Amino acid sequence: MSNIFSENIYWSLGTIVILLGIIVTHWLASFRDKNNILAAESNELISAFAPAIARIESAIKHVGHQDSPEVNEFLKENFELHSAAVKKFSLRITSKRRRKAFKKAWENYCVLEPNGGCVSLFAGRCSPEGKYLELIKEKIENILNFAK
Repeated sequence: MSNIFSENIYWSLGTIVILLGIIVTHWLASFRDKNNILAAESNELISAFAPAIARIESAIKHVGHQDSPEVNEFLKENFELHSAAVKKFSLRITSKRRRKAFKKAWENYCVLEPNGGCVSLFAGRCSPEGKYLELIKEKIENILNFAK
């Protein structure tokens, strides 16, 4: 008793080619979907911090002026938004080394308590105002570098 594949080599080869095509197509679609999700999460992280960067840049330009925007209160008010965006983005990082570096960048941005709260939003408040603002901006940019 023989089957159709043993009698005709073309059936066997055709079946193998079709199966390989299905597997490769599925793999490429899966890869594309993962990249789209990561891109959306990256955009969400960047969008969460964009107002903070704009506020800091404005404050740097107006250091010492009365119309200098308040940065600390703005950042404290938006801390939960930033924290949520960071947590959501960190779930998409697959590499352990990258995830650890991302976590370190976030922890460098703020001083965290063991229970997850924030003790002091930023270290370095003693430095001159302009340098302090540059430090905050640098810390935010270190976080955002993972989204690029």
